[in-house]
Amino acid sequence: MNQSLFLDLISKTVREIHKDIEKLKACNCNKQKVLDNLYSHAQMLDRYIEFYKSRSEQSPPRVLSISRPPETQEENSDRTFTLQELEQYNGQNGNPAYVAVNGVVYDVTNSGSWPSATHFGLIAGRDLTPQYTTCHAGSLNLGRLPVVGKLI
Repeated sequence: MNQSLFLDLISKTVREIHKDIEKLKACNCNKQKVLDNLYSHAQMLDRYIEFYKSRSEQSPPRVLSISRPPETQEENSDRTFTLQELEQYNGQNGNPAYVAVNGVVYDVTNSGSWPSATHFGLIAGRDLTPQYTTCHAGSLNLGRLPVVGKLI
């Protein structure tokens, strides 16, 4: 990752943290949601820094690649996952990041809304149907994500 891109990511995340802190000061918000946001942003910063440190130690410098892991290149809506199998796809240790909603498993590995396999305190590798329907009822957000299978 080049230094300019890294600093832009860090700067954007810090601005989001400042916005959330201002919301908490104003006390006109859902405090738990703001705290979940802050937690997610702090995790993201930590992972950006770790990623940058690991890449900067390599020679020559490398540019961040936004490609999918080979096993997620093509949609495979016939594949099935149990909850236990889904837990392995949490975006950690080189694994892709998958989430299930309404029995469908989606790949969020390269989604800008899921940096570091987290989204507003939620973690990949889980069935997030209750959380999704609470926050995004009637939304078409999932239509942009690759379908990788079904939750059984």
